[in-house]
Amino acid sequence: YDPDLVGPGITNGLNLVAVAGCPDVAKSQFLSPFPQLDVIDSLDPDYRRTYQAKVTSQQPDDIGIGLWGINKVVRQLLEASGASGAELSRQKFIAGVTSGKEFKTNVFPTVRFSASNHFGANQAHLLRADCTSVPPSFKTAAQFASGF
Repeated sequence: YDPDLVGPGITNGLNLVAVAGCPDVAKSQFLSPFPQLDVIDSLDPDYRRTYQAKVTSQQPDDIGIGLWGINKVVRQLLEASGASGAELSRQKFIAGVTSGKEFKTNVFPTVRFSASNHFGANQAHLLRADCTSVPPSFKTAAQFASGF
């Protein structure tokens, strides 16, 4: 039995999974909110430089990409809520987030929330296991994909 597997990739599409799971995950594909290291420089050139300057001088990793994207969108949500200077209240935060404004990070898919739609995004990155790379890793097969 050797099925193709498609699933959510928030934790499954991490390079640590490829290292531990290859060759058994060779036919795996995961939908992830963030891309992999193979394309991050073209999407957000600041990630690698900032990671090495502010976090560690070592090479960045894919978990860092996820955290980078989360922090970028949280910053935008807080700014839309008037958190820069004014006191932030729950009501101001909800009003800012659900204003219909788009929040774009170039890492995560663009999100937009409204009073009637709290889902946010309708895209994902498609990651595929590459068990031939050393070390095994996931590669970004599609960026900001919304249909297959």
